[in-house]
Amino acid sequence: MLEWIAKSASRRFIERPIFIVGGSRSGTIVLLKAMGRHSQILSTPSEDPFITDIGGMVYSLEFCDDVEKKYYQDTLRISQQYIYERLRRLALESALGPNYGSRMLTKLAVINTINPFRKRYWCTKTFPGKNVAQGLLKLYPDAKFIWILRNGVNVVYSRCRFPAFRDLSFEEHCRHWADTVGRFSYLLELPGAVVVHQEELVDDPDRVFRRIFATFHIGYDPKPTRYALTHHVHPLADESTTKGADIKKILSERPPPYQEWTQEQRRMFKDICGETMRLAGYDVDF
Repeated sequence: MLEWIAKSASRRFIERPIFIVGGSRSGTIVLLKAMGRHSQILSTPSEDPFITDIGGMVYSLEFCDDVEKKYYQDTLRISQQYIYERLRRLALESALGPNYGSRMLTKLAVINTINPFRKRYWCTKTFPGKNVAQGLLKLYPDAKFIWILRNGVNVVYSRCRFPAFRDLSFEEHCRHWADTVGRFSYLLELPGAVVVHQEELVDDPDRVFRRIFATFHIGYDPKPTRYALTHHVHPLADESTTKGADIKKILSERPPPYQEWTQEQRRMFKDICGETMRLAGYDVDF
């Protein structure tokens, strides 16, 4: 019974995902959670790297050479439509849980009094490179993409202190940021994709969400703005979420991170990240 209800509800949004793309410590999770406050958007609990793998599989099926394509057509005993319907279900369940996410949807309805039948989009964080994005667009022609990026100085500083990454070297943090921006830079030219800077999300979240919803032709809802203004998700060395915080005030009072760096670290950052900083629209202030 619960699976039937979840399947019926998910039919309204399963083919319209919103993919949030970005590197670690860039504001992806707060954006994901804020988007889920919209009355028509269902956000997943966290990131879902498996969807990147699904997009890669579809890319391999869609863009293989003619010999491989004929081989697939001659050997497969199921249609492409059948495959893609199952992949869309698998992608959704990898993010929400089995049986069309029935347990999560029931929890939302009972505990949070959220009606899943009102949802028209679902939103998750994943990590598609250019080819994978092409695969995802074949699987979901109506898919939307939001790329959020953040000043590399702040990302490197934050990664150095965050429990999951702080054992890595300073050089590894620099290369991770530069490589991530390079990997996702195709989104600057992808039609319909929205590029968001973490700094503008902090400074004026309402303007950011109005731009996102206008681009995606989704009606405006003020709740995502309220969430972004008052929730500090995974701050620096903390893996928790702080509610009721004045995010703009907290971040504006922090001194420039590079003040704690050695001259060697500053030189290394410029060497590894300097060109990427310019690509991302940031200045190096030291």
